[in-house]
Amino acid sequence: MEDVRLREVASQCAPLDGLLAQESGPRQVEVDVVLLRSPLLGPEDEQLRVDALAPQCVDVGPAGAGEVHGKMEDAGHKSTIRSAAVPAALKRRLYRTVRDLRHPGPALERRRIRDEVARFLGGRDVLRRYEREVRESGLREHLLAKGREHHDAVVATGAGHSLGAIGYTEGVYLYAVVRTARPEAMVETGVANGFSTAFTLLALQANGVGHLHSIDLPREVGRDYEPGTFYEGEGRAGIPPGSEPGWLIPEILKERWTLILGRSQEELPPLLERLGTVDTFMHDSEHSFDCMWFEFNAAWPVLRPGGVLVSDDVNSTEAFARFSVQERRDPVRLARGMALLRK
Repeated sequence: MEDVRLREVASQCAPLDGLLAQESGPRQVEVDVVLLRSPLLGPEDEQLRVDALAPQCVDVGPAGAGEVHGKMEDAGHKSTIRSAAVPAALKRRLYRTVRDLRHPGPALERRRIRDEVARFLGGRDVLRRYEREVRESGLREHLLAKGREHHDAVVATGAGHSLGAIGYTEGVYLYAVVRTARPEAMVETGVANGFSTAFTLLALQANGVGHLHSIDLPREVGRDYEPGTFYEGEGRAGIPPGSEPGWLIPEILKERWTLILGRSQEELPPLLERLGTVDTFMHDSEHSFDCMWFEFNAAWPVLRPGGVLVSDDVNSTEAFARFSVQERRDPVRLARGMALLRK
């Protein structure tokens, strides 16, 4: 399978004309673009999240100051914008250099987070190996296609619902954590379309051991619900009409997965009682203080020594920070909005 690296883009980036000023005339440069939305948690969490993913080609004209033409062509159609003279790796490095020069704070934060993850895993070589596994799995390309389907069915309607996906880098880090932890029993709250769940199930498949039990209260776009059915403080992730939670997960990964429909406040206690012991727990459901605090305190007693508790949107309330102090554990960050505790 072709080795395809992550094509990254920020929602805001510096003009490229400064780096291309020596060009004598307009130049066409192929860049890889994914459509992104702002993070759910506000400015303090700058980890970009995928909404609808679509490789694009962009015309870059260096002649005008700050001029970047917005003309785009879908990569699935025949493209006249090809730049064989500029290797893909160089273009990615060029873009990242411009981005990091303009926003050095987030760049430094990303490096620090990557270092934390590498230390948890046992070294940078281990992290790079897991990154390579995800690239070679084809999951990224699958999610790109499913992200476009979701965009056409949900986002483009203007109904205000999102994919509810973590960033690709977060997904890879989550994959690496699950590969390292090698859980036999893992519990997850919150599935939505299944973006993060897909990374977890891919890790379980690679491990050759383990089962994921997920709890989800789905929000189907176009369906009427009673007021108060959903916590409105979250990002209004919605699944397409007629779909089930986790619909975008490849079928081949679902053999290690059990889905339970309902609220975590009602379904989590009996599930934990049935399992007895859990190796890894992940919160990604209702991001209210009460729900997060409830889930952390319910899961921790049955988490085996050395087990891992992961939480998304840790900046949305004080629940995760308080819990880490209560249990005297130092968090390991997977992103600005995601972290873990090891018991």
